[in-house]
Amino acid sequence: MAKRAKTNQGTVPDLHQRLQHVLIVIRVWLTIIVETLMEGPVAAVQKCFFNAQQRRGKRQNEYKAPLPKEFVDATSQEAWLTQMLTAQLPVEAQAYSTVVLNVLKAGETQKAEALLRKMPASTSNTTSLYLYHALIETLAKSGKISQAASVVKELERNGNPKPHAACYNVMMDAFAKLGDVQQAEYWMGRLKSAGIEPNIVTFSTVIDACAKAGDIARAESWIHHMASCNVEANVISYTAVIAACAKAGDVKKAEGWLQKMTRAGVKADLVCFNNVIAACAKAGDVDSAERWLQKMLQSGVQADAISYNTIIATCARGGDSKRAEYWLASMKDSGMQPNIVTYSAVINACAKSTSDLARVEHWLTEMTNSGLGPNVICYNSIINACAKAGDMERAETWLGKMLEAGIQGDVISYTAVIDACAKQSNILRAEAWLQKMLSAGVEANVVTFGALIHSCARSGDVAKAEHWLEQMQLRGVKANAVTYNAVMSACMKCGDIERAEKWLKMMQGAGIAPDVVSYNTLITAFAKAGDLARAEEWLQRMEEAGITPNLVPFLCMITVHSQQGNVREVERLFAQVLRRRLRPDARFVSAIILAYGNASPRQPQQAIVAFQRLVSRGIPVDHMAVQELCRTVGRKMAMQVCDELGLDDECLQSRRSQGRAFTRSDGLCKTSTTTKIA
Repeated sequence: MAKRAKTNQGTVPDLHQRLQHVLIVIRVWLTIIVETLMEGPVAAVQKCFFNAQQRRGKRQNEYKAPLPKEFVDATSQEAWLTQMLTAQLPVEAQAYSTVVLNVLKAGETQKAEALLRKMPASTSNTTSLYLYHALIETLAKSGKISQAASVVKELERNGNPKPHAACYNVMMDAFAKLGDVQQAEYWMGRLKSAGIEPNIVTFSTVIDACAKAGDIARAESWIHHMASCNVEANVISYTAVIAACAKAGDVKKAEGWLQKMTRAGVKADLVCFNNVIAACAKAGDVDSAERWLQKMLQSGVQADAISYNTIIATCARGGDSKRAEYWLASMKDSGMQPNIVTYSAVINACAKSTSDLARVEHWLTEMTNSGLGPNVICYNSIINACAKAGDMERAETWLGKMLEAGIQGDVISYTAVIDACAKQSNILRAEAWLQKMLSAGVEANVVTFGALIHSCARSGDVAKAEHWLEQMQLRGVKANAVTYNAVMSACMKCGDIERAEKWLKMMQGAGIAPDVVSYNTLITAFAKAGDLARAEEWLQRMEEAGITPNLVPFLCMITVHSQQGNVREVERLFAQVLRRRLRPDARFVSAIILAYGNASPRQPQQAIVAFQRLVSRGIPVDHMAVQELCRTVGRKMAMQVCDELGLDDECLQSRRSQGRAFTRSDGLCKTSTTTKIA
């Protein structure tokens, strides 16, 4: 009995302890459930663990929660940190930084900024500044420059943490990329106002802003100011100034700064040389670009694709295909593989400079064989070359090849083929290609419709020209003066002046200002029809519209009056030509002499005086003018006058001299080509 009592006495305390343990577990789980409902499951567990650490006698600052390993993406990490902050649980500084940086990488700038505002006061100044700098940089790079500026200004006001040079440099860099010199300099001023000395990055960034704006003078002033602040310019600073010169196409200054850089002991790199080459290219100076490429190679700097492509593209712009081909060969010899830009430039050069389409086709084929798929630009170059050469079939073939290669033709591709058809006056084929273009989902533009309307104009098909102008407007494509001029030209082809006049008035009604061609079309039409009063009426309207007449309407009206022998009208109109400071050519001389020859009675003496005056003014004379003089005053007298004026008798009599004009044989009087009237 005694033994049994003893056992019972020992069991009661054990049972009591077990009950207490069960109650603790229940309380823990109840706490977790309540905290989960209020603050989230992770924070609930962390809070229980934190409370347990406190019960064991550890102080609050001895335990800070690390970032759980299972949270690997920015969303879950941000959710965890938010729960911890809501539960007022301390978090490791490293964990806090990791979450903020990952949230910024995910582009969630608002969430990152919210987390930074909740950052514990105990966070070190270094960590805070690092994270704020990351926020400012992310905002600036994502184009939210005004928000980045607001963050910097808020830090300036609060002073905790105070922004450092890197924060200001980010702002300057953001505006530099936009070429906004004023704002870049404004942030340089704020940096100085904050008591921070500008560093090499600061100066280089402002210089870069000037470079992107093409402001050489400002870029140069900043690099001089940098020297006065005892900050030595480095390769980045010099490159920025050279880039400013390159953008402005100032070769001399770009070369000068590269030479200054070398004298200062700063070794020029690839970017520096490429900028100087780019400056030469912008100025169209291929010789200088080639010279600097040679200098770059001699200095031990290896040229890259940009170096060669810049020179090749410059040759292409000048239409120098042989030179472009030479540099492509040099690029290959250096062990560098030409890229799609290289081949595109060479193809473009050949397309511009040669009528040998086989050469263009050769480079396109080589490009394909080298494993580079030609793009739409390459195909467009060759299609345009075919169109300019009037080779409709070849243009169509290459457009077909492009489509077979799976490359969608654009408005340029189809328009070039339509233009090729138009040049051969093949309206039906041009119309067929327009339908194919629209079926392919490529919208025609004003140039496309213009090519088609010009084709109709060449054939004198007014109805079709008007039809396509109407279709153009129905498709929402706004016509321009060139389009209306083509329709007017179609009217003139079939001699319908009234219809042409109607279209000019319709053009004005549509809010499109007629140009010099529009007015010339009507003036010459009325003049040739003998209605010189209407012709002069439209000449007056032309001037009232603010358009300065060229030689065309005057020559046409003078010619008509000359044929009728209206000397006074010819003299009056020619006086207007001189008063307007226009430069008449040999055709005016012929027309004026013709007027004296057709006058009733004929006026040979006045013709001689007029001829002498015209030659003394430096107006060129051709064999046609001399023929009119011979007809009016007789061959013997005409030759005598020409001899007195020092004109070359042999050239004037030669049929081979047709198309050439001659002035007196003194200082003014060298052979010159007859001016073409536009």
